[in-house]
Amino acid sequence: MSQKFSCEHCPQTFALHDLLKAHIRSTHAASAFLQQQRNFRCAVCDKGFTQRTNLRTHERVHSGERPYKCTMCTKAFYQRTNLRNHIRTHTNERPYVCTECGRAFTQRGNLYLHERIHSGVRPFECNVCHRTFTQKGNLKSHSKTHEKKKEIRDGDLPVALEPSPSAPPSDNHSSVSFSCNECQKVFHRRSLLKCHEKTHQIQRANATSDADVLLETVAAAVEATKSRKVPVIEKKVSVIESGATQMPVSVPHQPSSHVFPDRSSS
Repeated sequence: MSQKFSCEHCPQTFALHDLLKAHIRSTHAASAFLQQQRNFRCAVCDKGFTQRTNLRTHERVHSGERPYKCTMCTKAFYQRTNLRNHIRTHTNERPYVCTECGRAFTQRGNLYLHERIHSGVRPFECNVCHRTFTQKGNLKSHSKTHEKKKEIRDGDLPVALEPSPSAPPSDNHSSVSFSCNECQKVFHRRSLLKCHEKTHQIQRANATSDADVLLETVAAAVEATKSRKVPVIEKKVSVIESGATQMPVSVPHQPSSHVFPDRSSS
């Protein structure tokens, strides 16, 4: 039997916890339950809580107190529920099962996040561009992109960038340009500059590779010349001193490019 989530303010029930929360926000936003004041505030960070017990649990974050210790390892926790969830990593217990696909989880919160895959519920909305997200952490990361864009528009940059002489003139004084240190090309995005700089790296690598190939070729040619056998050809040599007849003798052949006539004998 599938689990049902009932609304505390009306008889409606829902198959998914996220659907229940969305219903409460849209239908019972003015309820006294949601308007409880957070009268219990932390003396360190001023965070507010609706119950004193929740405040005491939170204060352990600042004090470092961790009274709930695991009996299977040395880890300790400041909250009992955290210890219970941790013990399941030792026992491999997964009591929270998705009714749609059967996937099981050790924590109820992880099951809620997983159920949003099936329901399509994206409860966290950006107040700037109205993009929605399944998790609050994803919304926080997204909101930082708007903050960075605002810093650029306001000219609040950590380093003042001067436009390159080769950059085209612009009427927008807050525009940012990124120039290449090797060829002075200018780009309006840092990512484009990074891609461009890789072309210089490739060119340097190719130049080094070509030089290595040339050196290897020259070395191979020298080695081949050293190991090449000197051809022997027969030539008739006149023996004038003894007055003997000409007879063939074998003499080493010298390459023509290295033989120069002895002009002193002519």
